[in-house]
Amino acid sequence: MSSFDFCLSGTLNKVSDDPDFIDLFNKFQYYKEHSEPHEIATPSRKVQEETEGLIAEFGRDRFFKNPQHARKDDLTHLHLFTDDCEWFDEDGSPKVQWECTSNSYLVYSYFESNGVHVFYLIALIEKGAHRITKDLADGDPNPIVLEWLAEAIRFRKTYPEY
Repeated sequence: MSSFDFCLSGTLNKVSDDPDFIDLFNKFQYYKEHSEPHEIATPSRKVQEETEGLIAEFGRDRFFKNPQHARKDDLTHLHLFTDDCEWFDEDGSPKVQWECTSNSYLVYSYFESNGVHVFYLIALIEKGAHRITKDLADGDPNPIVLEWLAEAIRFRKTYPEY
């Protein structure tokens, strides 16, 4: 059985006693701990295009594409269900995970340390996630994404002393 460690940024630590956040955090832990071992940190696009998500409230789970080193440093975002999402087909069956997008994200990073799968939850964006994370007009990454990436790198370099 794999070992996992789930850590919160200072920002998320401030809301860690909120019942809604506790529920989200517990579901995130379950989602990652029960994913296929070869599908950590995120399920592959192929898997997400073929199957529904393990947790109904979690949609597309993917790495940030820009800046390019965000992928190398496993900076990731998970789409979260909101009331305006259409994550079900006309017959009421759930859509595959890849088709479940929203404007709400949980931003996190992933790395392995001495055989432990470490997930560092960085930010929760409840509204406007696409606007916040969109690249600038010149194609450069949004400064907020760069801040998250820097925080993820700092955390990884100081783990487990963080």
